[in-house]
Amino acid sequence: HPHAGGHFFTKQALPELMTWFDAQQREPLPRTISLVRDATHLTPFSWVRIDMTDQIAAFTENLIDSRDEFITGGVYAKLHAQVTAPNKIVVSTSRIRRYTLFLNQDLVDFSKPIIVETNGRISFEEMVEPRIETLLKEVRYRSDTHTLFPVKLTIDVTSPDIPNEK
Repeated sequence: HPHAGGHFFTKQALPELMTWFDAQQREPLPRTISLVRDATHLTPFSWVRIDMTDQIAAFTENLIDSRDEFITGGVYAKLHAQVTAPNKIVVSTSRIRRYTLFLNQDLVDFSKPIIVETNGRISFEEMVEPRIETLLKEVRYRSDTHTLFPVKLTIDVTSPDIPNEK
C-alpha cells in the first residue's frame, strides 16, 4: 500500500507471505544493513539507529487522509551501513543529520581503533571502551539477550561543503 510505508498486505497475499517468512532465518548481526525510515519509525534496527533527520515523511494513524508532499513524494531518511573490513564501517546516508552505531565484539575488535566512514569521509577513528552501563541499558531497551552492545557511537553527519571535524 503506497501510503502505509509498505506494511499492507492483501488477505490473498498472506499465505504466500507466511510461507516466505517460515523459510527465513534471523541473522542477529548482519554485516550490512539498509534502512529506509519515516519520521515516526526512528527506533534502533539491529546495530544502527537514525537519530536526527532533515524534514521527511511522517506517518500518523490517519494514513489515508495524510497526503502531504513528503509522503506522496516518498521523502524518507535512508541509511546503508556495512562492516567492510576489520574495524571499518562504511555508512552512506540521505536526509540524515545524526545516527548511532551499536557495536560488540562480534562486529569489531575493541583492542584496535574503530574507523567509521560516512558519505565518503572519515567521521570517527578512535579506540572505544566497552561499557557495562551501555550494555545493560541496551538489553533493557531491546529485550533481546542475543544481541548485546557494550559500545554506542553517535555520529553527526556533516554537510558535503563543511569540512569534517572530530
